[in-house]
Amino acid sequence: MWKPLKNNEIMKSSGKWILYGGYTLMAGVFFLYLLFPEDALKEYAQKRIAQVQPALSVAIEKIRPSVPPGLRFQTVSVRHAGESLADIESIRVSPEVRTLFAENRSYVFRMTAYGGGIRGRFREYPGNNGTLISGNARIQEIDMGRVSFLRTVSDFSIEGKLNGNILLQQDDKGGIDINAHLEIAGATVELNVPFMPLKALSFKRVEADFKMRSRTLILRQMAATGPQLDGRISGSIFLTDDIRQSVLNLTGKIKPHHLLLAGIGKGVSSFFFSATKDKPGGIAFKINGTLGNPRLSFEPS
Repeated sequence: MWKPLKNNEIMKSSGKWILYGGYTLMAGVFFLYLLFPEDALKEYAQKRIAQVQPALSVAIEKIRPSVPPGLRFQTVSVRHAGESLADIESIRVSPEVRTLFAENRSYVFRMTAYGGGIRGRFREYPGNNGTLISGNARIQEIDMGRVSFLRTVSDFSIEGKLNGNILLQQDDKGGIDINAHLEIAGATVELNVPFMPLKALSFKRVEADFKMRSRTLILRQMAATGPQLDGRISGSIFLTDDIRQSVLNLTGKIKPHHLLLAGIGKGVSSFFFSATKDKPGGIAFKINGTLGNPRLSFEPS
């Protein structure tokens, strides 16, 4: 005949199963870390990035499982045609549970880099020639002064906090469309122009909208406002494997203020002052040449 368990017997039985469960969980975690396929995941990440953009390569110092379920990538270096593009402290990627068993799987990610971060979402979906990806990301408080890549492509250095949004879409032909709206608050551009007393330009805000397709970056509009000048610029940049040799085809207008005129020397100041009087809407200019050696010219009056 069945006899009900007493309270102390129930407690002993429950405690035993809790201990067994805890031991099993700890053993599972231990073997997960011990047998974790880190090298295989590194190789997969490198191949996947090369499929999306062949000129890109990635080096990952460490990959570990994380809780909630996901992966944590530590010390990630991204290079473009051998040149350093980004150094990321950590990336955490987790699947969205509701899509785990769906055909179109989605993931959320969060990066930490340059004193700020990037967080967003991407999904994989079947295409005619394999798996395609699309995604979106929010950039938050990236310290531009710490991005070494910018100093390798231009003689100018930029400081300020970068924020913005990015959308990415891959098509069946392997092409990738990137659309972005970026803002830099409190921007400072340090100049390296011989014989010019002015060493830096300051802006309250710089905003840019652009689209990138294959090797062409289309700058729809970039607007800057500051105590020294206001300006806007648009056009295109054809990107080459050597970023410094990327070809510029940009046009715009600037409206100098008195602080700029006082800091650029008498001769140049006279030109701007005269041009400003003749063209109150701003002085038109072109930028040609390359990123490494840009050529600035002003339209004749």
